Parts: sequence; C-alpha cells; structure tokens
Amino acid sequence: MANKPSTTTIAALPQVKREVWELGRRALNVTVAELRRQGEHPEILLAVQSGERGGVLRYELIASTTPREALVDFAMHAMRQPMVGRPRRPQAVRVATQAEAEVLIEPLAAVGVWLEVSASVATLESFHQELERAMGGLAGGYRTLSAQAGTPLSDGVLRECFRVARSFYRAELWVDFGGEVLFEIELQPDAGPAKTLYAILMGQMGQEFGLAIYASMEDLRRFHEIGEQHEERLATTTPPTRKRRPTPAELQAEARAMVDILSVPCIGLTFTPQPDVPAPLLEEAKALKLPLANAAAFPLVMKTGEGRMQIANAAELADVLMAMRAILAWDRQITRRDVDDELDVTIAAVLPAVGDALPRMTARTTLRINPCVPAAEDDDDMLPAELSELFQAFLNVLPPPEEKGRGKVGQQKKLPTPAPQKSPNVYTLSVALTDGPVSEAYRGREISRTIEILGHQTLHDLHTAIFQAFEREEEHLYEFNLGKGPSDRPKLYLFRGGWEGKSAKARDPEATTLDALKLRVGRRLGYTFDMGDNWEHAIEVVAIEARPTKGKYPRVTAKVGAAPPQYPDEDL
Repeated sequence: MANKPSTTTIAALPQVKREVWELGRRALNVTVAELRRQGEHPEILLAVQSGERGGVLRYELIASTTPREALVDFAMHAMRQPMVGRPRRPQAVRVATQAEAEVLIEPLAAVGVWLEVSASVATLESFHQELERAMGGLAGGYRTLSAQAGTPLSDGVLRECFRVARSFYRAELWVDFGGEVLFEIELQPDAGPAKTLYAILMGQMGQEFGLAIYASMEDLRRFHEIGEQHEERLATTTPPTRKRRPTPAELQAEARAMVDILSVPCIGLTFTPQPDVPAPLLEEAKALKLPLANAAAFPLVMKTGEGRMQIANAAELADVLMAMRAILAWDRQITRRDVDDELDVTIAAVLPAVGDALPRMTARTTLRINPCVPAAEDDDDMLPAELSELFQAFLNVLPPPEEKGRGKVGQQKKLPTPAPQKSPNVYTLSVALTDGPVSEAYRGREISRTIEILGHQTLHDLHTAIFQAFEREEEHLYEFNLGKGPSDRPKLYLFRGGWEGKSAKARDPEATTLDALKLRVGRRLGYTFDMGDNWEHAIEVVAIEARPTKGKYPRVTAKVGAAPPQYPDEDL
C-alpha cells in the first residue's frame, strides 16, 4: 500500500469508546481472468463496524498470494481514512482466527487498540456473504447459470445469439441512433401472450458498443431519474483531485448511486474485449466454438435488478436475441423504403423459431423519441427573431454531407470545405499495422504500407489510401492522433461522417491538409480505424520533397506482409 500511515499518526487519532471493529481476510468465489492465468484467486480485506449500526469502513481486493502482513497496513488505513465517519481509533478490533490475531496484536497495541479473538464476527460475515451473493452471478457460463435459474439454455439458442450478435455488431447502428431515441418492440408469438421491450443502442457517447433493454417505460424513467439525481449531486460538489481525496460522504453517495442504478431491472448487451470477460463465459464459448465478430467483441449479456448485476440466463438471452433480430429487420426494411423521417414508422417482421426452444414471433418495431431524455435547449432562441430566422434559412439551404448510408435521426449538416491550392510537396509515409483483431495466421508479423501523398491533400484522403492499401471492405469511423506519439490523443482529428459527437475539441480530417500539419521527417502519428474493432496504425514521415508530380495521388509505393481480412469471422 502507498503512503503507509505511521503508528504515531494513528495513535494521535481520537478513540471512540465502546466502538468495536471486525477485521478479516476472506476468499471471493468469483473468477478474475488475469489472476487465474497466474494461478491465483481474488480475496478481500474487510473492515466493518460491529453491531446493528455497523457498516463497511473499508475494503480492498487483493490476490491470494498477497502477504498476510497486508492486514496490518489495511487496518491502519481504515482508521486513517474510513469510508464512514471521521478518522478515528476503535476501542477494540475483533478477528475470527488466531493467525489474524498474531499479525495484528503488536501493531494494534502500539496504537492503543485492544484485540479480541472471537468465533463470531457476525457483521463481517454478513457483509462478506452479501458481497458473494452480489458477485455470484459472475461465476458461471450462460448455460450453467440458466440451469441454476431453472431455465435450461440449449446450445442452439446460444449459438444463434452469438451469430445474430455478430451481425448486430457489424451493422454499427449505434453510429446512427443514440440515447435520444429508443426502439419499441412488440413481440407476439404464434401462441401465448405478447410482450413489449424498449431498447436503446449504446456507443454514441463513448460507452462500450451494445444494447440496453427495459421491460417497461417505468424502468427506463427510473434509470434516467437516478442518473440525473446523481449528476445533480456531482454538480454541487468540488470534484476530487490529487490534492483532495473524495470525502466519506462522497464515497457513500457513489455507493448509494450504484446500488440505486443496479436496483433498476435492465438487460445489457455490451461487446467486450476478451480479457475483460469472466473466464467461465470464455471457456463455454471456446468449447462450443461460438462465432464472434472479432476478439474485441464478445457479446457479454448482463442483467441488473435487486441491487446487483448478474450474467443473463436463458430468458434474458431470448429477449436480447429477439430484440437484435427485430432491430436488424427494421433497419433492412426502412432502408428499402427510403423514408424522409424514420421516427414513428412501425415495421412488422416474422422472426423464425429457434428449434424447439424459442417459438416463431411477429415483431412490430417502431423508432420513438426517448421521452426520458430532456430536449436540447435551442440556442437560436437567444437571437433576435429576425436574425434567428435568417440563420435558420441559411442552415436549410446547406447541401447534405456526403457519407455512407442513409440520413438518420439527429444528423447534422456540414459546411462545404473550399478546395485548397495545389502544393509542390510530396510526403512519403510508412503506415504500420500495430494492433487489431487479427487471427493467429497474421499475429506477430510485420504488416506495413508506404504511401505517397501530396501536401494539399487531406487526412481524409490519407485515410482513403490506407483503407484501400490494407484491402478493407466496409467504411467506419476513424481518427488521427497527433500528440507526442501514435498513442497520444490530445490533438485529435476525428471523422464523424455527418454525426456530431461530444468531442468538441476534435478537428475535421476532411478540412485538414498534410501541409497544414507542419510535419517533419521522423514525425510519428497514430491512426485508428473502426472504433469498435480498433485497428491501430503507427504512421512515420519518411520523406518530404518538393518535386514535380505526375499521375494519381495518394498512391502505394511499397507493401510488406499480406493484409489481414477486415472481418476474420473469428470463432473461439
């Protein structure tokens, strides 16, 4: 632990008479992939106040190989910086084992705190059991947890979930639809009662890509209300910094907000990098060879409610599967209709049965405005009426941006960029692929392209050249990073493709020429393609020459290594 408090400092803290703390080190019955690879398992250090008024004073997650003396430092930190109440010393500390007592007896005596060994540390065990109950929903695969819930999950349904999730990920609908809209999905089986789901796409505001599903509008309203209340609390406090640690009250408020949010019933699908996926899910997917879009897009389906988060069982997976199918069917048909406004358009689609496990259903899917999101304030109201009308008329005559796909709800129009003057400069750039969802056949190999581009051409032109040089098939968002190195992002050029995100400081690559960047030979910059798959490249300026040019630019002048497929259809 950093900044270990001295016994002199602790001994000077006020001591509360008749206050008893319970301390202990306990195992956690959950799997952490990184620890498992190292042959370890997670444990927790807990300090709680004993009795009916008890509460968690401090906790810390550790590895099973952490020395037992860590309990001493932990106890001192709990007195110095408790999560509840002011810094203080209890009159006594109670532990359950002789081994814990042997470690603590001398340090506690040095700060004037009694030590008790008792077979009963009821408050600590209660909190430990509650923690394991809350985290127990992460300790199995989809089929195991479904069987425990009494709703068996067939291999066929699970495989169909992964197959449709792969298509859903590649559709990238979160680029077009954010939290300001929702999909209302009415599901009617051939026999049996109907149900309605409310689905919101995630990813436009920097979240992991995915889908949140609510069983009622009331649940969705509760989620937004809790979020707004939490934001209001944050707005009234000074944010913590390196010089100011969060206060116990702030820590308690964070904990309350998390419990409140987890109390709202919701099913969440997030496309998650494999290192962040619970090990039982990975093992299950590998054993069944389930299909993935790529290694960074594992379909992790979780559910919240009752103050905790768990891996979904068969019933929740069925809802996610039907919602994805319905939204994909709506997207295909709405594209064919070529409507001007997609809001409130209902499209019906028949969703085939999946074996004997899921019946055939008719889905009626409608895109709605999310009534729980407050409408954005109209800045034009701040202008005089005549000027406001003139400004709006100017916006109405602007040409739409050139982009892939159809117009979507909430897209912004862009001002045309004047054509730059021709430049005599020719930039020679080495573009090396440094990371991405490559298969084993390409892993560890050098893959690079040398590209020549003219000074008056833009970063978007360079993107197009890289796209073609690496033989990619489908366009996505991209960014250029011009910080101190390829991974440094303070100076960012982000292509939005007609979608305005929240990166207000990001510059426009379509309006930025190579000459405008003031590059020098040896300068290195970063380029990332597809914010879901994260194909990362390091670009180095090899040469800058003023010379006559002939032919088409940009152009590829050298290739090293075969280009990996954009979608490797990776199966676990």
